[in-house]
Amino acid sequence: MENKSALSPEELMALSPEELRVIMEKATREAQAQFDKMTPEEQARVRMEAQKKIEESNASMQKMIESARKMLAETETGTKEMPKFCTNCGAPAGGGKFCTYCGKPLINA
Repeated sequence: MENKSALSPEELMALSPEELRVIMEKATREAQAQFDKMTPEEQARVRMEAQKKIEESNASMQKMIESARKMLAETETGTKEMPKFCTNCGAPAGGGKFCTYCGKPLINA
């Protein structure tokens, strides 16, 4: 199988589940080999960075889930409330139509 790392997202989406599994297994083996070559200090740093990225991702997913819950509640009740935070940067909404921090439009979420 050819190297699939240079494929576009569209090409990756066209791969079969088996092809994706093979690519993931190969990437996992290669990453583990690189990790095993690191010093204990480097490994600890990589673990901390990975944990931070996981926590950031989880926080982002929680925001999306809360936004989806609000949208669902709005469709059920037919009411919309002003957002409490900017969906772009997360800054507290000041009550206007635009974020006072980043300037993006505030969307009722």
